[in-house]
Order: sequence, then C-alpha cells, then structure tokens
Amino acid sequence: MKIGAHDVAILFSETADVELAREGLCGRSDVERLTIELRSDLAPSVRHETLLHEVLHHVWHQTALPELCGDQEEIVIRSLAPILSTVVQFTDRRIP
Repeated sequence: MKIGAHDVAILFSETADVELAREGLCGRSDVERLTIELRSDLAPSVRHETLLHEVLHHVWHQTALPELCGDQEEIVIRSLAPILSTVVQFTDRRIP
C-alpha cells in the first residue's frame, strides 16, 4: 500500500494473530520497517478501522505532527480513526 512517499507492506500471519491478541491489539505499525500487521480474525468493519488507524500512524510520521503534538499521537489517532473510517475506503484489493 502506498502511504505518502512509501510502500508499506500489510501483513497477516498466524504468528501476528497470536502476538497481537496476547497484547490486546488489533494491529501494529512499524514506521521504520514500513509494515502494518493486522489480525486476520477481525470482523471486516473492525479490520477497516484498524487498518485506517495504522495508516494514520504512518501518515503522522511523514508530517510535522510529531514536532507539533509531541506524545499525543495515539490520542489523536484514536480520536480520528473511527470517524474517518466512515468516509475512507481502501482500493487495494489485496487487503481482505
């Protein structure tokens, strides 16, 4: 998936399913490795919102927001993702 200037890999795996569930997470971003891991057992609407949440982490780090907002990243993204998920559609058909 192209996010800004970067190609970010969207990853699904049984290992990630177990690790993420154990940590109480639906997904996880690594902005340095350019990856997003998502649990494969999520309902489609939860997967969509989680993907958008993780995409926003990548967007955040490609902007001046870290300098402007400091450690508020998770709060801002948690606030935006549920609302934006109603208007944002992903066109990459490789994402289930």
